[in-house]
Amino acid sequence: MFKFFGIYKTSTWNPDVGEIKDRFSRAIGSGIKRYNVYENERVLFVFHQGIKYLYDPSSDIFLVFWGSIYNNSLKDIIENYKRSGMEFPNELNGRFGLILYDINKDQLYCIRDRFGIDRIYYAQTGDGLLLASHITPIIKSGKINVQPNYEKIYNFMKYSIAWGDNTFFKDINEISMGNYLSVKEKEVNQIQWYSIDRKMIPEGLRENPDAEKSFVEKMFQSIEERITDSEKVGLALSGGPDSSFVVSIAANIEKKLKTNRKFHIFSLRFDDKSLDEGPYIKAVVDSLKAKLSKNQTVIHDIYPRVDDLERDFYEIVKYFEEPFHKIHPFMYWTLTKYTAEVDVPYILLGQGAESIIGGQTGADYFVSAAEYLRKFRLVNFFKEVTAVSKNREVKLSRSFLRSLYPLIPFLIEKIKSPKQQLRDSFMDPGFVNREYQKVEVPRLFKNLLTQNILSDLYSQPDEFRQFTKNKFSLNVDMRFPFMDHRLVELAYSLPNELKVHRGISKVILRRAPGVLPEKVRNRKDKMMSSRIEQHWFRGPLAKFTKDIIESDSFKKRNIFNIKQVRNALDLHIKGERNLAKEISRWLTIELWFRIFIDRDS
Repeated sequence: MFKFFGIYKTSTWNPDVGEIKDRFSRAIGSGIKRYNVYENERVLFVFHQGIKYLYDPSSDIFLVFWGSIYNNSLKDIIENYKRSGMEFPNELNGRFGLILYDINKDQLYCIRDRFGIDRIYYAQTGDGLLLASHITPIIKSGKINVQPNYEKIYNFMKYSIAWGDNTFFKDINEISMGNYLSVKEKEVNQIQWYSIDRKMIPEGLRENPDAEKSFVEKMFQSIEERITDSEKVGLALSGGPDSSFVVSIAANIEKKLKTNRKFHIFSLRFDDKSLDEGPYIKAVVDSLKAKLSKNQTVIHDIYPRVDDLERDFYEIVKYFEEPFHKIHPFMYWTLTKYTAEVDVPYILLGQGAESIIGGQTGADYFVSAAEYLRKFRLVNFFKEVTAVSKNREVKLSRSFLRSLYPLIPFLIEKIKSPKQQLRDSFMDPGFVNREYQKVEVPRLFKNLLTQNILSDLYSQPDEFRQFTKNKFSLNVDMRFPFMDHRLVELAYSLPNELKVHRGISKVILRRAPGVLPEKVRNRKDKMMSSRIEQHWFRGPLAKFTKDIIESDSFKKRNIFNIKQVRNALDLHIKGERNLAKEISRWLTIELWFRIFIDRDS
C-alpha cells in the first residue's frame, strides 16, 4: 500500500534504513525486497519497487513519482526542469505525487498534481522533514507525537469539510492540490503552481456555438491518452451520465482505431431492484456492443454485500487513514478488489465530472437560478425557478427562496440553515462552541454557479481517497478522464446553460451528439449516491451502528451529543429522516480514534 517515504535531514540524525524498511514491510504484510532505496548524507527515500524513478548522473538529479503521467517520460521531466526550473509541472498531464531532488543545489521539490488526486504528506521535526504518500509511514517513524487535530474534526462535523492542507493528525500536513513544497536546509515553503482561474480558456468561447463539439473532442483526446497499449481496457460503469459518457467515448475511439482490445466493463449491482442501476447499465452496454466486434466486451457485475462492509469497516478506515462521510469507499474497495483479481491493469472512471460541470449537490440548481437574478435577467430567473420546481419536484415557494440564498450570504452567516442546526445538535455543546475557523474555498469567480462548482473541485481530493488510498490501489491504476486539465479549463469557461440549466444537470454531456443512450441521457435521479446508505443504516447496519454509538469510548470523546445522536439514529432507522451521511461521519470518526489515537490492535 505505501508507495513512498522520505526523510530530508537537517541534523546529524542517522536513521537505520533496515529498520525503516522492516517497519513498512511488516505494516503491509510484504517482504523488504519489494522496496527500493535512495540515500545520501542529506536524504533517505524508501519506495515501492513498482514506483518509477530515475537518477540522472549528468545533472545529479534524482526523481521519483507515483501516479500516472501521460505525456512525459522521466528523462523528459528532468530535461524540462533543467530548462525551465519550477515551471516544468505545467508541462505535465496526469495525476502524480512527484519528488525531485537537485543534489548539487541541495534543493528538494515535492509536487502534487493540479487537482490533488495523489497525495504527499509531510511533518516537520527537530531532525528534519518527513515525507510520504500515506500518513501511516510518518506515524511509524516514531518522530512525531500522534494527536487528533480537533479543528479538522470540527470542520468535518459542522460543515462536512475534509479538504485543506492540514489532516486529522495535529502535526501532519499535506501539500495542497496544485502546490509544491520547496525544501532547502531548514527552510520549507509551500508554493502554488496551478490555479484554475489563471488557466481558463478565453472568454470568447462562451459565444462559441461548437462548445459541445469542443468538449467531446477534448474528452476524446483525454481518454485516448489514458488508454494504453494494454490488451485489456477497464471501464467502470454505474449507469449515470458521467461514467456512461466515458464508456461511450472509449467505444467510439475503439470503433475508429479497431485495435480489437477486450473492453472489461465493471458495474456495481444490487439484488434489491430499488437500489440497482441495471436498466441504465444495460442501455449503455447494448450501445457499446453495437459499436464493437462480437465477443469484444466482457461484462463484470459486482455485488457489494453489507456483511462484507461490516466485516471490513475497520480495515477500510485503517487504509483511508482519516474519517469519511459516505460509505462509497466500501463500494470502490469492492470494485478494486475484484478488478485486481481479474488482472485488468487500469480502470477509467467518470469521477470528477460534477466538479467541473456541476450536479454534485442539489444546491447547484438554485445557484444557477440565482446567477440570472444577479445579472438582473428576471425573465430567465423566473423560468429557471419554475423549471427547478418541476424537474426536481420541489415546491415553487421553496425553489424561489433557495434561489435567493446565494445572493444574501451575510444573512446566511447570521441565520443558521436547518441543516446546519441539525449538524450542530449532534456535537457536544462544549465542542460545537469552540472558536475554530471555518475552512473556506477561495473566491475566484463572480459567476455564482462557477464558484459553487469550484467548491466541489476543492472537495475532490477527499473523494479521490476511495481510489488512491485503497488496499488494492497498487494493483489497479485508476484513471480519471474528466480530470484532464485541458478539459477542466474548457469546462470552467463554458456558460451556465451547458452545465446546470432548467433543473437538469450535466447539460453538455446530455447534449453531446451520438454519445449517451436516450435512457441515460434523459434520467434525472442519482440512485447509488444516497439510497444504499439509507437502506443499509436502516436495516443490516443498524445494530453495528448502535453498538458503536453506545460504546464507552464514543461517549467519552467529548465530541458527540450522545442524546441527540441516539435520537437521530432512531429517526433514521424508522425512516423519518435521512441521516446516512451524518451516521457515516460518526462511525468513521470513532473508528479512526480507535485505530490511530487509542491504537487498538
